[in-house]
Amino acid sequence: MELINHNDKLYVPVRSIRKEAFTEEEKINLKNVETYRNMIGCDHVLQNESHFMFCRTVSEAEIINE
Repeated sequence: MELINHNDKLYVPVRSIRKEAFTEEEKINLKNVETYRNMIGCDHVLQNESHFMFCRTVSEAEIINE
């Protein structure tokens, strides 16, 4: 499983979508980003120059010794 470490928090990436998919009249519609994030069960969005990365925050990990 891939994890992203950002600002000392871990995230599980679920989907990565080009920013253009959320652009209307040359502006990013953040309401649509938020709606999509909620629709796919994510709680955080990271971004780079070209993509939004929809992620789930990893809660505190507990080591299990078996």
